[in-house]
Amino acid sequence: MKSLIIIILSLAVIVLGSKVVLENASTSTPTEIKVIENNTWKVWQDSTFTKATGAYTTYQLKYPRDFDVYRLDQARGGFLTPSPRVTLAFPEDAFQMPKTNFAEAYVAVSVSGDAKIVNSCFKASDQEALGLTDVRTINGIEFKTGNLSEAASGNIYKSRLYRAIYQDLCYEIVLTVHTGNIHNYPAGEVVEFNNEEAFSVLEEILNTFSVTTDTKPTL
Repeated sequence: MKSLIIIILSLAVIVLGSKVVLENASTSTPTEIKVIENNTWKVWQDSTFTKATGAYTTYQLKYPRDFDVYRLDQARGGFLTPSPRVTLAFPEDAFQMPKTNFAEAYVAVSVSGDAKIVNSCFKASDQEALGLTDVRTINGIEFKTGNLSEAASGNIYKSRLYRAIYQDLCYEIVLTVHTGNIHNYPAGEVVEFNNEEAFSVLEEILNTFSVTTDTKPTL
């Protein structure tokens, strides 16, 4: 845990980018990736082009260097599209001591320019609202936000959901902590994980989210 605190406080940056083109409400695969190494932070950058604005929109997130990165069809944890753009996850050896019911925790980012998705950005379906009752502004972008909880087969998923419409794109950021049901463990074998230990790190990542728009990609 000390290493995670050091990572959060570090100010160094690594840049990891993927240039993506949105054409006619469809998303292409990355066409360019750049990596610049420098100490303990990384920056994920993802650029899209939309015909409606005639410009590239680039979002970015900073995250700890030891986090695992899952892109496109390997990404998980979003609700907006079948696959998020990226999932930034704690490494598998996180929070090993003391032994708890912690399973995983991650940030998932989705973005879509599909008109149908943009029009229903704040809904679970065409009729049902998501219950995003709070508003939070992150680096000039206003998000609607709320909490979700799912339980299945002894697993509990606690998520903080953020959605925003910006430059004709619907953005979704999901912070999720996945634990096992504490009652399914033998008595005294594990202690219950404090979700805030993971959420505090995920919130630090969320707070670095920013968006820029230009007539050419920034990557």
